[in-house]
Amino acid sequence: MSEARITVLVENEATGDLGAEHGWAALVEAGGKRGLFDTGQSGLVVGNARALDVELGSLDWIALSHGHYDHTGGLGAVLSEAGDVTVYAHPEALGEKLVRDFAGRWREAGMSVGRHEARFECSPQPVALAEGVTLTGQVPRVTDYETVPDRFVTEREGRRVHDEFPDDQALIVTTDGGLVVVLGCAHAGVVNTVLHAREITGDERVRAVFGGMHLAGAPPERIEKTIAAFREWEPELVGPAHCTGEEAVRAFRDAFGERCVACPAGTVLEF
Repeated sequence: MSEARITVLVENEATGDLGAEHGWAALVEAGGKRGLFDTGQSGLVVGNARALDVELGSLDWIALSHGHYDHTGGLGAVLSEAGDVTVYAHPEALGEKLVRDFAGRWREAGMSVGRHEARFECSPQPVALAEGVTLTGQVPRVTDYETVPDRFVTEREGRRVHDEFPDDQALIVTTDGGLVVVLGCAHAGVVNTVLHAREITGDERVRAVFGGMHLAGAPPERIEKTIAAFREWEPELVGPAHCTGEEAVRAFRDAFGERCVACPAGTVLEF
């Protein structure tokens, strides 16, 4: 019997007859609990769950990687299925967020579900969601190459300022074979995130890392340094998805061959 079963419910691509959208949501079954990490950008998460015979009415927890729409937009639809389940997030995930698109226009990019519409538990610290399942909390920035583009903005004290994504966090599943790190977008940097996961768990073994790595448009040097860090960790599985970007995905495939896998909606990973 597996220690953990993770089902991708929303991603940019999909298998079979499932729907796809620019977003991310994954069902995590581990430690005797069932939870949802992110909710995609719409009610698609509910439709895909039904198509996969995944029951959302018995969730023990919901956790959000950060406050962007493509990870939180389906929250209302999920709550209509799951009922009064606690939603775990960083406090700044509920703030205003904007992004400048490639045409130079600013658009809203934050959550559509406010604090009054869900039972939120907000903390910047790591949170244990189940035995062996931990939300990283705020990720320290220790690398000098994992920076956030200036096109991301938030509002503080009535002023728009560069969003450094203090709310960005990941999910860690501790298994006998090492850490399984499930990413949302890794705005904090995937290397920073994995280093933090190792620090807070005390386990340096990295078994798998998958999800969005936000390397689309990243300089080649950043991609190279990211690959170098992964080579040191020697994971069994790498699953660059969602916002990782084509160039980075190719780099991961070149570096890790069959250990690098796609994670479209409908993917089931067991550890």
